[in-house]
Amino acid sequence: MRHSSVVDYKLEAPLCDDQLLWDSQLSVNLWPALLAADELGVFSAISRSPANAAELSTLLHVTERGAAALLAILAAQGFLVSREGRFYLTATAQTYLLPESDFYWGGVFEQARRGSPPSPTSIIEAMRGLSYAGAGNSPFSGLPGEPPRKLSPESAPRTVRFQHSHTFPAAQGVARHGDFRGVTSLIDIAGGSGGLAIAIALQHPAMRCAVGELPPVCDLAREYIRHFGLEGRVEAIELDMLEEPFPTGFDAVLFSNALHDWEPFRCTELLRKAFDAVPDGGRVYVHETLLDDGRDGPTAAASLSLRMMLGTRGSQFTFRDVKDMLGAAGFHDVTVTHTWGYCSLVMGIKN
Repeated sequence: MRHSSVVDYKLEAPLCDDQLLWDSQLSVNLWPALLAADELGVFSAISRSPANAAELSTLLHVTERGAAALLAILAAQGFLVSREGRFYLTATAQTYLLPESDFYWGGVFEQARRGSPPSPTSIIEAMRGLSYAGAGNSPFSGLPGEPPRKLSPESAPRTVRFQHSHTFPAAQGVARHGDFRGVTSLIDIAGGSGGLAIAIALQHPAMRCAVGELPPVCDLAREYIRHFGLEGRVEAIELDMLEEPFPTGFDAVLFSNALHDWEPFRCTELLRKAFDAVPDGGRVYVHETLLDDGRDGPTAAASLSLRMMLGTRGSQFTFRDVKDMLGAAGFHDVTVTHTWGYCSLVMGIKN
């Protein structure tokens, strides 16, 4: 800042207001408020009986002032709506914030409570290649040149619950809006809980699906498959995708939020394995949150890309990035379809 001893110093008006800075600064309160509300049981309480701050404070044994503050920030985010002095759940809260819902984000909340947001120092260190902020939590982390960590039987359940909460809602969009015409069998590589395969099998009853995963994850995926009554149509196949060829006998291979964990050369290797596994006319699908062509948004994709830098070896892609990798692997006729929220499905064909 330049100072002047001149009495008649002229201060120029700012070029614009500082709302963006305020939004960035105050955004750090949004996620902790949602986590607190989940832990307190706010959404279940309001589901049973819409309430005002005084009523909620009695139900949850918190101060009325605290209840009022939390209700306001939850409503401002769109999880609650105020009608005639009481707060009600919105469709988003009913769908994703009630433990009894198939789409409850509980696995994400559980994982979030075990960690902490990245610090400026951790971001700078990751940018300089000195460390990964997620080194202790991610099975894919480690310094460049080090082998990736494997999921342990102890950490697998928590990781799978996290992945299922994140992916099962979006899986509905893939199943309903993806182009699966002519596909009779599909394997989801690194498919976690099997959420994508389950959703596709439920939407397309004639299709046989599988999940290719590490052994401890396969055991957990089979539990989800049984829960949805799909034992005869969805299977879990033990697979180390980095070390083994992909199983044959499937028309299509799906990668859902799997490629963004890895460097481009590794992604191309995985796509070539898919190319080798499917027959002529077979397909590959890549399900991701895509960056805009200019790599300048949207915010969700840019934020995910920062997270990938901190905890994995990869980043988010543009559609052009995915198309180029598919082309390098041998796939043609590449198309993209928006399927759900921030998610898109890219498809390539083996000619």
